Amino acid sequence: MTKNEQIVRKGYEIAERQDAEGFIATFTPDGAFINEALGTSYQGRDVAIPLMIFAKAFPDMHRDTYPRTITSLSSRTPSATD
Repeated sequence: MTKNEQIVRKGYEIAERQDAEGFIATFTPDGAFINEALGTSYQGRDVAIPLMIFAKAFPDMHRDTYPRTITSLSSRTPSATD
């Protein structure tokens, strides 16, 4: 498991316990929780706001990671000569 995956999994573990203080502690002082779907950003102690919103709406929510494979970084459609 990579270091990045370890960090993400630890954050998921803390979030599943609904540990707001522990979740806040996982962020650097200049870190942000960005909800791209809603276009919102939280910094400082406010990073726990989405955690508590999700905990209230989905008290038994489970988070996980799944393997991803990137096959191309180009959005260009291959031509017949590729």
